[in-house]
Amino acid sequence: MSFCFINGLKVGEYSKLDFEQKKLEVDCVSGAFFVIKFDIFKEIGYFDENVFLFYEEDILASKLQKLNLKELSLNTVNFKHFESQTISKVMNYFNKIKRIQKSKMYYQKKYNNINNFEIVIFTIINYWRRLELLIEIPIRKLLGK
Repeated sequence: MSFCFINGLKVGEYSKLDFEQKKLEVDCVSGAFFVIKFDIFKEIGYFDENVFLFYEEDILASKLQKLNLKELSLNTVNFKHFESQTISKVMNYFNKIKRIQKSKMYYQKKYNNINNFEIVIFTIINYWRRLELLIEIPIRKLLGK
């Protein structure tokens, strides 16, 4: 029985030992650095155009899982990701959080089929987070963070 996003949560965390393997089956890979065969990318319908930034990886993972395909982390490959370097220049923190929440809601509705009760709870949590930001952002600016 699903209750309040439980069916949408990814299960399990990975240990240091897991990452010592050359290849590790994972729930989702980072969009900062991933490789996919074109024919598979085409078969899953490419990226979902209803999402721009945030949750693309989860959506791709969901589509791949429906085809019983696996995602792997190649732990012998390293890269450095400079998180949000471009986004931070064109989008303030408040708008970034709004975009994340919008993408998250879309993902939960379309790919995890959350019910109306879950949607209401999720919406309340989103508005609560926005209210927190109205307090948090000025404090961050005062502290220079």
